[in-house]
Amino acid sequence: DIEHSSRTRHHAINLCHTQSINIRPEDAFPIGAIVNVELAGRVAVVTVVPMVLAGPCADIAWTYQLDLRMPKVDLSLGGEKPSAEVFALDLSDLHVVVAQDCKTGQRTTKCTLGKLQVDLQHPEPQVVFACIRQDNRPALEFEFVRKDLAASDAIFDVLRVEFSESAEATVDEKLAKQVKKLSEQMAPIRLGLDLGAVYARVGAGYQLACHDPPLPSRKYVLSNLKVGKFWVRIWCSIGVNQLPDIIGVIMALTTLGSSTLEIHGGRLKLEGQSFFTQGRFEGNLSTLASVVTKRYRPLVQNSWKSLLTNSNVAFGGLLFKFTHNPHQRQVPKPMRRPR
Repeated sequence: DIEHSSRTRHHAINLCHTQSINIRPEDAFPIGAIVNVELAGRVAVVTVVPMVLAGPCADIAWTYQLDLRMPKVDLSLGGEKPSAEVFALDLSDLHVVVAQDCKTGQRTTKCTLGKLQVDLQHPEPQVVFACIRQDNRPALEFEFVRKDLAASDAIFDVLRVEFSESAEATVDEKLAKQVKKLSEQMAPIRLGLDLGAVYARVGAGYQLACHDPPLPSRKYVLSNLKVGKFWVRIWCSIGVNQLPDIIGVIMALTTLGSSTLEIHGGRLKLEGQSFFTQGRFEGNLSTLASVVTKRYRPLVQNSWKSLLTNSNVAFGGLLFKFTHNPHQRQVPKPMRRPR
């Protein structure tokens, strides 16, 4: 109370949740107020507004359900130099359901994708990635439940990802070149400060050069993450000169002088995995990626036999399936002509 400084009132506020608190007047402190807590990133912004209310101040909460169905989505990514379609993305039978309950404070999201195919359209059309549907199973299906929507952290109680059990992928120099070129066009400005901005900040204090504090990192809390089994057949064609020198020399000898490392249908098999069933994960996305990668690395290494027998690494592939019984693509052609 600014008129009577000896009269104070204490109230506990949770700075990890967005909320609006109605403080009613009392005899000891006859001033009412509304305390609003908003979260900017992970920084709590508290606003106190003195006022007199005629009735109770209830929090506004929404309960809704969204059901979205899209039979077909055709996306294109084009380049500038030359101006042409570079990638084509085909999504079929997309179904998204989002349900939010204001009483429990959680949101459930389910997504099903019937077909997924990515094609390279320039300079030469080819299939980059295609899911093979088996027994009418969708290409991708995931579900997650986010709890405590008002919390500053992203808390997920259930996160489940399922794939169609087979897919085909292509990796070659043309694809790598187009991906690099397109990424440079989409982000032409380099991250960080240019040289002029660096010189300008050298001569000024931190409080003058950097007005706002950096944005805090987002914290994720996960429990019960399940990823279904998935295997993909790989077609690869990479020049030996693109490999490190020592590996290039070894490859030149083992491939009987071939200048290209080729893989025709080598299978990469990944069994289903469960994460954080006993405890929960807390951290950012890069830490989560390192945990998942560490689990899958041995599974990738166990696929070396299939990659070897379907490649020209050993004796130019003359003794293996690479020469005598090569795998054939189930999706050999792009879904449409370039635009």
